[in-house]
Amino acid sequence: MRISLQEAADKLREAGRIVVTAHVNPDGDALGSSLALYHLLQKLGKTVQVLIDDDIPDAFGFLPGIEVIAKPDEEKYQADLLVLLDVSMDRVGRVIERCPAPILNIDHHITNDEKADYLYLDADRAATAEIVYQLAGALQVVPDKAAATCIYTGMSTDTGNFRYSNTTPFTMRAAADMIEAGAEPHVVSEALEKRSFKEVQDRARAMQTIEVCADGKIAGLYIGNDLYETLDTTEGEDYRYRQGGDSHEGGRAGQVPCQHALQGCGCEQHCRFLRGRRPYPCRRLYHRGAAGSCQGEASGSGGKGSVVSGGA
Repeated sequence: MRISLQEAADKLREAGRIVVTAHVNPDGDALGSSLALYHLLQKLGKTVQVLIDDDIPDAFGFLPGIEVIAKPDEEKYQADLLVLLDVSMDRVGRVIERCPAPILNIDHHITNDEKADYLYLDADRAATAEIVYQLAGALQVVPDKAAATCIYTGMSTDTGNFRYSNTTPFTMRAAADMIEAGAEPHVVSEALEKRSFKEVQDRARAMQTIEVCADGKIAGLYIGNDLYETLDTTEGEDYRYRQGGDSHEGGRAGQVPCQHALQGCGCEQHCRFLRGRRPYPCRRLYHRGAAGSCQGEASGSGGKGSVVSGGA
């Protein structure tokens, strides 16, 4: 059931024990939103747990409160409310099954499956962190430096450091408010832009696979399993290659079933969202084998693909 922002705030106020979670392969918006809400709810005297069913990328170690995030290793978690941030119900791993509580889903993706008990969705927001910023107002809680840093990080990563077309005047005003509350842009950018020597070498190797198509409007790379296994990264750290996270308008890449899979051809590869809120045709990004089959199927081994830039 869709609800308003104020109704979402009311649900949070009514609950005493709250579990917060976000998607696997967590990015800056997922982690920033989760920890920002954690800090805000603590100021209201709530008992809050943050569960993420995946490893946390080391690059986000600077986020205030990052140490409170745990994996859902216990058999059951008791809560009055389970809050899903920046995600649909199908991408939170084991958290839902281990926390039998009413579900409040807060998201900015138009692709949300709308299966939660309560859903607040605002596809006009560049990041879920922007919604958490609005929630602070609805809850009448002033973000402190910790919450402001987390909100700023979520907005920064989901807008490509405020460079993507999803960056709006609202985004910039919210970012300014968070800076006034104590967020330090240089701390965020320096932490997320650091690269080890091995990562720089790996990026160079991956870049050697780039191909250009669509009259030069699209550049894509394909990483086969043999190369992928040697890279010093994980799929959850894709942001290192694009300074961004998940799928929505703005030229960033996320992962969704490709059009061929949606049409039932059995293809298990994935294509990437590119600019629009729709699956981009696979074309040569994945389907470069004979008769339109995936390269992975044709060669007998799968691989990873990523759009690195796009035009149309």
